[in-house]
Amino acid sequence: MLVPKITGEAIRQMARKLYPGATNATLNRQGIVPAQTIINYPADLECCARIKVKLLKVNAMKKTPATRGWAEAFAQQAVQDELHHLAAFLHVYVWHGSMTW
Repeated sequence: MLVPKITGEAIRQMARKLYPGATNATLNRQGIVPAQTIINYPADLECCARIKVKLLKVNAMKKTPATRGWAEAFAQQAVQDELHHLAAFLHVYVWHGSMTW
């Protein structure tokens, strides 16, 4: 199929065929977005028109943020498991404000 003839629905069907049984989040992440990106690269070079593909609906999961107690327990366990680099990474992550309480 020529790039100008590819449609959003064709990309969604391709994702479903490549990843049967996958969740919508996986189809979006591993099928639809990469295909759209690949098609839009030559579009930026003015070889074809850009394509906009509607993503599949995803039920967002509620995330629970980490607490100071969790981080301290994680670092302690990492040291016990002789994963000092992991404990150090967490320390730097928290120290530089990437993770807040």
